[in-house]
Amino acid sequence: NIDNNDFPMHEYNGENYYHPVYISQIILKLISSYLKTDNHSYLELAEYYSQALLINANELDEKIFFPYEYNFTLHSGGENTMYAPWYSGMAQGQVLSVFSRLYEITSNNVYKEISTKVFNSFKMYPSPNMPWVVWVDNENYFWIAEYPIYGLTTRTLNGFIYAIFGLYDYYLINQTNEEVEDLLKASLSTIKKYIELYRVKGDLSLYCLKTHAPKYYRQRENYHAIHTEQLLNLYKI
Repeated sequence: NIDNNDFPMHEYNGENYYHPVYISQIILKLISSYLKTDNHSYLELAEYYSQALLINANELDEKIFFPYEYNFTLHSGGENTMYAPWYSGMAQGQVLSVFSRLYEITSNNVYKEISTKVFNSFKMYPSPNMPWVVWVDNENYFWIAEYPIYGLTTRTLNGFIYAIFGLYDYYLINQTNEEVEDLLKASLSTIKKYIELYRVKGDLSLYCLKTHAPKYYRQRENYHAIHTEQLLNLYKI
């Protein structure tokens, strides 16, 4: 679906919303198409669609957050609901990839400034009634939360890794910034430390570590395939 400006919109429960991950993934595909073909129409459309990400963005103390504007219940269970507006580490990471790559290609400082403000959101730790997407566990490992609920940590694997890709894209345009490198290495260290907990020997990997979620949601073939590809890319990094 599209809005009056031809921006892509995501339909949920019969309503259309600006969905940060949905829009970001379209843009990232356009960027990949441009890099493969050198067809500037792909880049122009990617830049145009990037404006859609900023329509509902919320800026706070040099940090930008990209909201979901509908309520979403985790695992269809009913007991844990993300209430609009809510924020996701996966969304922040995907958007970070978008603006980092647009800067890398165009050298437009506007994209660099936006990407820096998105990166800053990864430095804001849990606080009630404030947006946040990262936390540190009892063993001092750094996590990026796809579903940040204060007092609850689902530790969703694919969303965390997508966010790491965002940090990596930002690192590529800030390779002399030790703070960026530290957060990237901290994220990679967490995956290396905990990845075995997601493994089910002889079976599909776990979507998250929220143990009371039903098995049909926690073990799915499509997410197992995503995990496999993501881990290969982390190895390459």
